[in-house]
Amino acid sequence: MQFRFLYLAVAALLGAVAAPQQASAAYTMTNTNGGNGYVVDANTTDGNYTIYGSDDCGYHDGNYTTYTNIATYTGSMSFAWSYTTYDENTAWWDPAGYVINGAYTQLTPDDSQIDYYWEDSPYHDPNYPSGSRTYSGVATLQVIAGQTYGFYVNTYDDQGGFAKMEISAVPLPAALPLFAASLFGFGAVSRKKRA
Repeated sequence: MQFRFLYLAVAALLGAVAAPQQASAAYTMTNTNGGNGYVVDANTTDGNYTIYGSDDCGYHDGNYTTYTNIATYTGSMSFAWSYTTYDENTAWWDPAGYVINGAYTQLTPDDSQIDYYWEDSPYHDPNYPSGSRTYSGVATLQVIAGQTYGFYVNTYDDQGGFAKMEISAVPLPAALPLFAASLFGFGAVSRKKRA
């Protein structure tokens, strides 16, 4: 009987601990090469923010604007992302994605490395559409407690228009059955004690 109580108590504790929480609000914004990128944060603890990449007239080529946090648990966390580039060329000039412990993973497509837009380019196409392009998706990050994770917008040319990446946390419903089982365990133990 005591063994069963201990088993249920441990299961309930594990269920409460294993239910993933999105990150705390201790995010850090950096520009790796002195660019003018910035972040607008919704001041919530569940990872809702927008990263704006640098667009500083070409003074900070190769700048990464990152917004990172420290993982508080080991497991998965999912984020919906929406990317828009205003670069007059393509998204290739301002790629974006996520970073875990300094390893960058690009989520946006490369579009094209050829300058279709510029009139002096040998590849110039007067019918090539200029203006913004938008991409979106869901990214699931596998993190270990203590790792640094987050999202970034890179700027290869630092001119021609900025890019932004909107991030919003997606709840992990897979943890809900485990949490519900832990609550059920507590209820079963308390009911049995009353009987």
